[in-house]
Amino acid sequence: MGTEIAVYKGYRIVYERREKLFHLIAVDNESVASAKSQEELEGMADKMVKLSFPFPIQAFHASGWRLSPGKVTSLNPDDRSMRFSFDDKRWRSTTKVHFTYALSTSVYEATEANRAIAARLDGKEAQVTALEEEMTQLISQLEKPMNKEYFKLEK
Repeated sequence: MGTEIAVYKGYRIVYERREKLFHLIAVDNESVASAKSQEELEGMADKMVKLSFPFPIQAFHASGWRLSPGKVTSLNPDDRSMRFSFDDKRWRSTTKVHFTYALSTSVYEATEANRAIAARLDGKEAQVTALEEEMTQLISQLEKPMNKEYFKLEK
């Protein structure tokens, strides 16, 4: 990425020469803020630390009808966003969630009630997969497709 300049309030400060920017790097190695000066970046770190949430916070990320477990690893009050780190690393490891967009309500704390809902959704996901397979199999049995051969058009 760049050259590590310092560690400040638990964040690494890295300078990227090509971008001419300083980056604040959280414990999950994700950039949570950037600025043109180290002092400005340290001010951002001060704001983040002042909020003093006990990061990481266990949470769920909702997307469609799927819930993905993970944790909120940092908060950036300047751009009004949080960083969510997925437990399942198959798709992507982290995502930035902005509070100003509709998706800001896609992250929920992993409370006991939310864990129970997640468990119920896991069972439903298996049922949905079985239904999708059955529907695909039924569609594959349809006969007389109306394609170019049906209408005797050139190939």
